[in-house]
This record gives sequence, structure tokens and C-alpha cells, in this order.
Amino acid sequence: MEMAERVIRFSFAEIERFTEGFKAYNIFVEGTFGFVYKGVISGRDEARLNGRVIAVKMSKNSIFANDFEI
Repeated sequence: MEMAERVIRFSFAEIERFTEGFKAYNIFVEGTFGFVYKGVISGRDEARLNGRVIAVKMSKNSIFANDFEI
């Protein structure tokens, strides 16, 4: 299986929902360049994904606004 076949894309709205709106109580750690939030996947058509815990890294630098990775 190629790497591209395993990539799952999430919209920003989904990630925001998974992290409950990037609430402070979901912050794992704050680093120099941003925060890492805990999230839980929900509401996806792929049932195998629902309930999985994820980490979302969000940049706090305005140059990288809306820059994040899972």
C-alpha cells in the first residue's frame, strides 16, 4: 500500500470539533512555536476512526496562522 492511500484529510472545522474548539484544558504541551492539543475523532463516516485520540499541533506565530498538523 502506498503512503498516499493511507492519508486521511480533515477539515479545519473537524479538527476544531475534535479539540472542542481548541479549549485550554485540551492542551498537552506549550512549546516555543505553538501548542499541542488532545482531540478525539468523532462524526466521521469511517467508523474505524471514531473515538481515536489524536494530537494536533497548532502554531502560535501569526506568520503561520491556521498552520497545524496531526
